[in-house]
Amino acid sequence: MAYADAATSTQSDYAGERLDLNLVTAEELATLPGIGIKKAESIIQYREEKGRFLEVEQLTEVKGIGPKLLAKIQNKLQVSQ
Repeated sequence: MAYADAATSTQSDYAGERLDLNLVTAEELATLPGIGIKKAESIIQYREEKGRFLEVEQLTEVKGIGPKLLAKIQNKLQVSQ
């Protein structure tokens, strides 16, 4: 039972720290591991050209972001509805 409580606590902590891809700035994105200012600007440009992100996995459509990088940052991101 204690293990389940710890897992729930961790998930809550991550939820509070997640950046919303539809609201985040390039400067905020650049703080993520593997995302510098150039990739952050590419993410913002993608959002401006294609519209709101529907899911975090759409990041792989941005040049320079592949499955490995997505796996590294996915738990730090969310998408608002």
